[in-house]
Amino acid sequence: MPRLPGPHGPRGGITAADLALEESEKLACRTCMAEYEREILESLQELERGTGSSKPGIDPVMIDSQPELEWYMRPYLIDFLLELHAYFRLRQETLFLACSIVDRYLSKRMVRKAHYQLTVSTALWIAAKYEDKKSRTPLLKELVHLCRDVYEAKMFVQMEMHILSTLDWSIGSVTSAHDCLARFLEMDCFEKDPTVPSIAHLASFLLEHSMYERNYLQHSSTIRALSAALVASKMMESSSLADQIHISMFPSTGPSCQGDLGKKNALTALTFTREALQEIKKCGLQFVNDIFRTKMLPKPFSAVLLQKYRGSFVESTIDRYCSQYVSLYTSFCQLTKDLKVIHQEKLDLTLENSLRNSLA
Repeated sequence: MPRLPGPHGPRGGITAADLALEESEKLACRTCMAEYEREILESLQELERGTGSSKPGIDPVMIDSQPELEWYMRPYLIDFLLELHAYFRLRQETLFLACSIVDRYLSKRMVRKAHYQLTVSTALWIAAKYEDKKSRTPLLKELVHLCRDVYEAKMFVQMEMHILSTLDWSIGSVTSAHDCLARFLEMDCFEKDPTVPSIAHLASFLLEHSMYERNYLQHSSTIRALSAALVASKMMESSSLADQIHISMFPSTGPSCQGDLGKKNALTALTFTREALQEIKKCGLQFVNDIFRTKMLPKPFSAVLLQKYRGSFVESTIDRYCSQYVSLYTSFCQLTKDLKVIHQEKLDLTLENSLRNSLA
């Protein structure tokens, strides 16, 4: 898959005034929507469960059956999506929605290898129209140019109609991991936590990384966002989220906990069943595995993804975390390998205790 043309820089520019205005708009929005928080959370959960008029749309098994597409091609797909997203300076919500559109479409329709890039570009085009400013929405001629004139303009229009009809025009009928992460980080338990911006940055990095791997598609957006936030919290040595989960699970464990339940808490919309907790641990372990494998195996993070976060503290934080816990991780892997011959219930208990120590 060809990379974007090099000589042409990103369109437009973002000034400090633009960023300040965006933050002011977000603050005003949160203030206005505060009284509807519970209804918003319930609506997001309904969308994710697929109740009502919506249904879950991403099926990794169906994507497996694509005759011309293989999972080893996916990193090239996501790299190209990230490059397009950066080129047009679109919102994070647009990126996650575009990826969701691609995966939902691939779960329902066969796509030829020659049309893979066309599908990704059109999905971003649709997502930008839905989520972003009109001034930043890609133009057809720009899409044609960035795909190196492989496709005519009319092919993007045709693909747009095919995607929309396949998805029954339900573009925003899903909740993204980015939306869920934002809700979790707005909880009152983070109000006095100075590491929140860093946790948000690290968790966003992990969620973007999750778009590259098939294994994460089996988890819901809520599970991925919560797991990424827990791992990021551990990396920043913050216990705010873990403590809040404990309070939500065991509200009567302390006299001061009752007051915490009345605060802004996105976790109240979740049901912490044993199955849900096991899924959070499983997804969290996948993030931890991927982090350590970038240092211990020849399987680095995507260069495009790292370039996006270059200049931030992400790489240095990951290096510090790996150096600090590499011995524990190695012992855990060996223990898991040795215990495979033991009864499954004992193995589950060992994993549960180890994950509690590493993520709590």
